[in-house]
Amino acid sequence: MSEAIIKKEKIQIEHDWFIPWILEDYSNEEITDAWGGGQSVEDFCISHAGLLPIQHIRNWEDIKNHFDNEPYKGTEINPNTGKLYTSWSEYYEEDSYVHDPCFSGIPDTLEIEWVYERES
Repeated sequence: MSEAIIKKEKIQIEHDWFIPWILEDYSNEEITDAWGGGQSVEDFCISHAGLLPIQHIRNWEDIKNHFDNEPYKGTEINPNTGKLYTSWSEYYEEDSYVHDPCFSGIPDTLEIEWVYERES
């Protein structure tokens, strides 16, 4: 009996936007220590990110449904509708950020793909 291989969708994060945005908050010494320990710049940045700007996700419209695996149980009102948010993706879109990508904020149904400005 063969096991089914589940292929994850890709969340395409703009490398040239996200990496500098995170690194601006860290000293050269902190960055050098991370790289000296064998951590890639991408792993360092995603593991230290408290927020991931929606504008840094190239394929947000295609993958936003992955953020709705858990129901939104918050109490915040969407200022555009005057009603409670109906989903996490709606909340993130209004806020402009995915929260806590370093603490399971990116669903395990997605795999990070770093994309660069010259790639279209």
